[in-house]
Amino acid sequence: MPRQRPEAGYPEVRAREAPAPVLDSVRYERHEGTNGEVTLADADAIIHTFSGEPDMIYLVARANAAIVTLTDRLNREDDSFVLVPNQPLKLNVGRERVRARNADAGQAATLSVMGFWVARDEAGTGG
Repeated sequence: MPRQRPEAGYPEVRAREAPAPVLDSVRYERHEGTNGEVTLADADAIIHTFSGEPDMIYLVARANAAIVTLTDRLNREDDSFVLVPNQPLKLNVGRERVRARNADAGQAATLSVMGFWVARDEAGTGG
C-alpha cells in the first residue's frame, strides 16, 4: 500500500447555496379533511373519503398509536403504517380514502386527517 503524503487529503469545504426544496415553496389552494379529531375503534373504519386525490395528506394521531391505511375508492393500492401519537406526518401521495384503527386493542386513539391540493397556476407544478 503506497504511503500518503501529509499534504494529500480532502480539499477544503466550499460553501454551496442549496436551493429550497420544491415542495416547501408550493402553495396549496384547497384543503379538506375531518372536522377535528375522530376517535378510533379496534376494527378498521373509513375515517375520511376525499373528493379526489389530494397532492399531500397530513395526519396526526393523539393519545395512542393508530394503524392507518390509505387506499383509492375501490380499496386498491393500499399503504398501511403505524402512526405514533403526537407526531404529525406529511405524505406526498395521492390516495382518496383513509381507514384507521387502534394499534393496541382497547387503547383508543384519535386521528385528524387533512388533504391539500396544489395551486395549479404555480410555476413548476405542471398545472
